Amino acid sequence: KYDFIFIGGLLTDIETSINRKWIIEFINNNFNCNSYLQFTDKKTKKDYKIMGNYDHTLLEKGFVPKENKVNKRNFFDKKYFDNLSQSKFGLCPAGDSIFSMRFYECLMCKCIPIVDKVSETFRSRQESKLDYKYYLTSSSEFIYREDWVEHNYNIFLKYHTLEYKNVQN
Repeated sequence: KYDFIFIGGLLTDIETSINRKWIIEFINNNFNCNSYLQFTDKKTKKDYKIMGNYDHTLLEKGFVPKENKVNKRNFFDKKYFDNLSQSKFGLCPAGDSIFSMRFYECLMCKCIPIVDKVSETFRSRQESKLDYKYYLTSSSEFIYREDWVEHNYNIFLKYHTLEYKNVQN
C-alpha cells in the first residue's frame, strides 16, 4: 500500500531532534501520494504545517511512549503495525539513543529499513554482526527486494524471538 513510511516523534527531546533531522530532507525528496507520514509527538504538532498529501500528522492520533506514564508505555499500537506491515520501506532514524526499535519493528513487519548511518542498525556488538539488509539514505535508488525481506525476517525470528526452531537460514 505504501512505498515509504515514517510514524513517530520528531521533536520529542533534544537527542531525538538531532538524530532525526535527516528525515525531513528525505521526506521532501522521496515521499509521494503512495507514502505515509505521521509525526506523533505533541511538540511537533504545535504550529505544524502539512508536508504533502501523504502527511497524516494532524489527521491521526499517534502513540509516543515517552509521553505516557511508565505503566502505560507497553501499549500495542495496532494501527502503527498495520501501516508498517503494508509498507515497502520504513525510515528508521535513531531516537534518544543511537538506534531505534523501529529498525526491528520494520524487520518484523517485512518492511525494508532505511537508515542514515550503519550505527543505527544495531544495539550491541553481537547484533552488528547479523547480516540484516537495509538501505542507507545515501543509496541512489530504493528497490523492494522480497529476498531481502525474507532474509531479514528469518534472522529476526532466529535472534529476537523464540520462533527460531522453524527458521531456515
